[in-house]
Amino acid sequence: NYIHYSHQHQNSISSLSSSIFNPNSASTSLNHGAGSSTTISDNYFFHNPSVASSNGQYSNEPLTPPDYFGHSSNGGGIDSHSRKNSMSGSIWNQTPSFSLYSPWTTGSSISTASGTELADNSVLTVDQTPLNPTTALDDIQQQKFRKQRFSSGNVSMSGFEKQFQQLSVGGAQQASSQYIQRRSMTYPASSMTTLDDSTDILALAKDQYGCRFLQKKIDEDFQTNSPLIFQAVYQHSTELMVDPFGNYLIQKIMTTATDEQLNLILINISPSILTVSKNQHGTRACQKLIDCLTTQTHQQLLEECLSPYIVNLIRDLNGNHVVQKCIHKLHNEDLQFIIDSICENMIKISTHKHGCCVLQKLLNKCNHQQVIQLGQEIVRNSIILMQDQFGNYVVQYLITLDIYELNTELVKIMVPYICELSVQKFSSNVVEKCLKIQLNSNSNNTSNDHFNPLFETLLQPAILTTLIKDQYGNYVIQTAMSLSPYEYKVRFANAIKPLLPLVRFTSFGKRINNKVMTITNELEK
Repeated sequence: NYIHYSHQHQNSISSLSSSIFNPNSASTSLNHGAGSSTTISDNYFFHNPSVASSNGQYSNEPLTPPDYFGHSSNGGGIDSHSRKNSMSGSIWNQTPSFSLYSPWTTGSSISTASGTELADNSVLTVDQTPLNPTTALDDIQQQKFRKQRFSSGNVSMSGFEKQFQQLSVGGAQQASSQYIQRRSMTYPASSMTTLDDSTDILALAKDQYGCRFLQKKIDEDFQTNSPLIFQAVYQHSTELMVDPFGNYLIQKIMTTATDEQLNLILINISPSILTVSKNQHGTRACQKLIDCLTTQTHQQLLEECLSPYIVNLIRDLNGNHVVQKCIHKLHNEDLQFIIDSICENMIKISTHKHGCCVLQKLLNKCNHQQVIQLGQEIVRNSIILMQDQFGNYVVQYLITLDIYELNTELVKIMVPYICELSVQKFSSNVVEKCLKIQLNSNSNNTSNDHFNPLFETLLQPAILTTLIKDQYGNYVIQTAMSLSPYEYKVRFANAIKPLLPLVRFTSFGKRINNKVMTITNELEK
C-alpha cells in the first residue's frame, strides 16, 4: 500500500506540473494520477456558491492573480478570473505588453511590445472604485472590477521622472542645492541681512533658527538691532516667555535691557505672571528677569505682581523656583511680602513638599526679627506640623537654629502630648530632636541643675511602659538614655530594668538591655 500510494502521489505531481508548464498539450489534464478520473481537489479553486455561470451551474475559479498589465496578447478582453477548457490564455503564458520605462530617457512616451506608444498619463494606477458587494450580481461586478483595479490613470510622468533624478548623484546634489537655497531665503546669512520695520521679528522669535538669528543680530550690532527687536517683541513678552524658542530671545533681551525697558516688561507680564511662572519655559524666563532687576522700582513692581500668588507659586512644581529666586536675589527687607504671605498660610505651606523646602531656605536668609516672626507661627502650629510627613522637617529645622525663646516655647507646648507624639513615625523624630535642646534650670521642683521637663515626663511609669514596647517610642527612650545627663541616665536605667522582660523577644530589646547594663556597670564602679 505504501509503494502504491507513493507511486500515485508522484504521478499526481508530475501530471500537475506538466499541466501548468505545458498547458497547450491537449492530452494533459489536471488529475490525481495516471488513469484516474478524479479531478484535482476543489481546495485549489475558489468556490463561490453565490456566483453562477451562464448555464446555471456553479463554477470554480482558479486562484490566479488579476491581469496586472491590463492588456491581453490574444487581442480579446479575456477575464483572467474565468476558467477556460485549457489554460492557453492564462496570464502566466502572456508576455508583458510594455517595456520598462527608464527615468533617464529623453522621450515622453513608452514603446510597447506591440509597437504602440503609451502617453505620459498612461501609468499604472489603482482604481479607487469602492467595492461593497451585497448580492450575487454585485459579486460578479466585483470580479470585473478586480481586474480593473490596476488600470491606466491620469498621472503626469514628469513627477516620477523628477523623483528618479533625485535618486541619482546629480539629482541628489541638485536637491541639496535647492534645499540650501530655500534655507538661505528663509533665514539669510546675518552678514548679508539687515533688520528693519518690515521684518516679522515676532515670527522669527518663535522659530528655532529665527530665534538664534535674532540673538546673533543683537551681538553683531547692539546699538541698531537691540532697540528694533525690543520694540517689536516687548508687548508680546508673555507670549514669548512661555514659547519653547521665544523664551531664549526674551532672556537675551532682559540681560541687555535698560531699567526702563525692564519696567515695561514687568508691566506687560504682570496680569499673567502666575501662568508664566508655572510654565516650564516661563519659569526660567521669570527667574532670569528677577536676576536682572536692580532698582527699587523694579522691586516694587515685582512685589505688586507676585504678592497675590505667593502661596500658589510655592506649591507649584515650577512656580516655587520663582519664589526661591526672589529669596536668593532680594534683600531681607524686600522679602517681607513673602514672609507675610507664608505666616498667613503656615500649615498650607509647611505641609507641602515644595513649601517645606522654600520655608527652610527663607528661614536661612531672613534676619533675626523675621526668623522670630516665622518661628512663632511655626511653634504655634507645631503639634500639627510635627505629625506631617513634610511639616516635621520645618519644626526640626527651627530647632537646629537654636533660638532659646522659640525652643523653650516649643518644649512647653509639646510636653503634654509627648506620649502621643513619640509613637508616631514623623513626630517621634521631632521628639528625639527636642531631647537635644539645652534648657536652663528655671524650676524649683528639684535641686538638680539639669532639670528637663521632657525627661521628667518620659520617666513617668505609664508613659515609659508604653513607649518601651512601641516600634517608634523605643527609639525615643534610647535617645533619652544616650543624651540625658548622668543623673537622668541612672534614673532611666533603674526604671527600665523591671520592664526588660517586656522587650526581651523584640528586635530592639537587646539594644535597650545593653544600654541599661552599661549604665549599671558604670554606677557600680
